[in-house]
Amino acid sequence: MIKNYLKTRLIPNFRHFLVLFFILFFLGIESYGQCSSPPVGCSNTDLSNFGANSNNNAATIEYDNFVSSFHSTIVRTSSGALEVWGEDMGNNGLADLLAPLTINAANYPALGTAVPLKAALGSKSATTVQGIILATNGLYAWSARGVVLDASLTTNTTFQKISIGGNANGLPAGVNPGDVKMLFATYQTLAITTCSGDVWVISQNANVRGNGATGNATTWYRVTTNDPGNPFLSDVVACRGAAGSLMALKSDGTVYNWGNNIYVGNNTPIVAAQPLAAKMTLPAGITPKMIGATVNIATSNHSYYVLATDGNLYGLGENSNRQLGDLSTTDRQSWVQPRYPSAGNPLMNNVKWVSPQEHDDQYAAVNIINNTNNLYAFGQNNNSLLALSTDPSNPAMPGGIAAADNILAVETGGHTTMVVRKCDTKFGYAGHRIRGSMGDGTNTDSAESIFNFNTAAVQICGVESIPAILPVSAGTGPTTKYCSGSSVELTPTPAGGTLSIVSGPGTLSGNTLTFTGVGIIKVQYSVVSDCGGTSVTTKDLETEDCYSDLSVVKTVNKINPKVGENITFTITASNAGPLNATGVTVNDVLPAGYTFVSAVPSAGTWSAPDWTIGNLANGASATLAVTATVNAA
Repeated sequence: MIKNYLKTRLIPNFRHFLVLFFILFFLGIESYGQCSSPPVGCSNTDLSNFGANSNNNAATIEYDNFVSSFHSTIVRTSSGALEVWGEDMGNNGLADLLAPLTINAANYPALGTAVPLKAALGSKSATTVQGIILATNGLYAWSARGVVLDASLTTNTTFQKISIGGNANGLPAGVNPGDVKMLFATYQTLAITTCSGDVWVISQNANVRGNGATGNATTWYRVTTNDPGNPFLSDVVACRGAAGSLMALKSDGTVYNWGNNIYVGNNTPIVAAQPLAAKMTLPAGITPKMIGATVNIATSNHSYYVLATDGNLYGLGENSNRQLGDLSTTDRQSWVQPRYPSAGNPLMNNVKWVSPQEHDDQYAAVNIINNTNNLYAFGQNNNSLLALSTDPSNPAMPGGIAAADNILAVETGGHTTMVVRKCDTKFGYAGHRIRGSMGDGTNTDSAESIFNFNTAAVQICGVESIPAILPVSAGTGPTTKYCSGSSVELTPTPAGGTLSIVSGPGTLSGNTLTFTGVGIIKVQYSVVSDCGGTSVTTKDLETEDCYSDLSVVKTVNKINPKVGENITFTITASNAGPLNATGVTVNDVLPAGYTFVSAVPSAGTWSAPDWTIGNLANGASATLAVTATVNAA
């Protein structure tokens, strides 16, 4: 006997009581999209482990919440969204964005329903930047063709989906977007590190492919080492580099590098071509936290950096532009440490974060934040990109930054440096300001010789500079708004303040905001902060109607059972979509004439008479097998 007890379309801003002997559905929306944890990704992902607030867990350090090339920038905001501005960053790849713009389907239509996960930029000086986005359905690229990916992989400059090697997601065979831990781009090269620790490279530079300089510029290659037997490079937690060379940090603390004009740290001369990953000799006894590299355009020689968990920073390689910070211009074949400009020039042994210029092939420059949240810079200072007084420069505190300033994040771009300073609503900018690169709404062409904070208000994931209201999950309605009838947990920072609703259809219970209708809910947070006085911030959250098509079918395995026999009722709950559902519960009361034996759910839990399924994704189903004995009555 088969009967379909319910086949209806439910709207989640209502609670429906429907009987399957007595059936109850509570309908919601599946949560995802946190700033610290994306909708898909590695199990140990922590996108908030960033900047001056980062810890020493090298496996979860997030390098790319702040990415800048020559005059273009992408950031991950405190809501988890990606925002972009600067030269050639519009949807057509030619228009300049003078102020931050969210990367979503409304602004970049090719995305459709895909959710952006990671961003990368590569450039070769002015007007040559290419942006790369990894979304839940694969890779996208836009702007100057051939700058990162071979020109044959894109059809024009417009934001577009990329297919590589017959794979519609643009990734190596067998690799899905959720398998990608890190996405890194520089001039002519794109590299990914997977959750399992593999490194794949697609490069127009044969030696950077890490496969023995074979193949072509339109194929992904898994990096191989020059260790005995030439095994694949494995157990990698970070892959970084600069134009012409890459380096990788493994989970055991070893570091490998490969490419052109590299140094390996064992006091041997520069290696002109290293087509396989070679293990570097590191300073004795260190445990690496971060790695990085930069390149001198005049020589194409590389400089490498390793930040240890104890705060000691080390540099190696090309140094003609003082990019190693050791107060000399001597290239170093073994590791040296940069020095502070204070009396006695002490070693930099208290560094919290290092940001070498890595995405453009032009200038070798470095910024660091130490554990007192001070900013220091050294290396090439073309057009005041480091806000220093000389070019090149030994380590110094940049102009417009004071020792009392609390610097939370820094990104060294090809021609710019940008910082986040605590208590400032806007980021700080130094270097060449042009074509919207400062995000201030103008296309002024000038050199910002000291840091200018008259920019755009951007709160970056992990380094929010002022009090903020952070939704735990993003909206997952048809147009990425929140679903009317659903709820979201709010995480205001810093803790200790008061949340309230200013206007709109919603209610608050503690930190849980429930959307009671369609519209814009304005939430306010008031807190006494260490930025001085009471800070008040507001956030708008918009809702829409969302639909899921749920049904329940109940069957029995014996139509004519005998008295005393056991029979099994199978209840199947299904979601025909198009959206995911949460909070799904079926209430099934066993009718008179039977003695209950057992209930076994395929998902969720059973506590008579409720079968609590919980989440039921689009296209998914779950079953409950209820066994009972037939009574004489």
